[in-house]
Amino acid sequence: MRGSNSGKIEARVRLSDAESDGSPKIPQAGESFGKAPSPNLAPLCHDLRRTAVRNLERAGVPRSVAMKLTGHKTEAVYRRYAIVCEQDLADAVKKLSSL
Repeated sequence: MRGSNSGKIEARVRLSDAESDGSPKIPQAGESFGKAPSPNLAPLCHDLRRTAVRNLERAGVPRSVAMKLTGHKTEAVYRRYAIVCEQDLADAVKKLSSL
């Protein structure tokens, strides 16, 4: 990412990951991104996937739809990414008490 004040994310694609016309190859929903180009990117990809799962859960997206979007094949693995924090628990209690 260059110019952190710009608010833009710069994507870098390996030539082997590009389409024949040179445009970046973008996997379809549920399709694997393949092997990370660098070991340094693996934690970032993991964090982004976890953030996506968390945002989908908070938005109330059905789990089956969220799993398709994130590429998780089993619910057990998906649940590992669906982290619940103290604030999530407090919000749930508030919702229950308002019933």
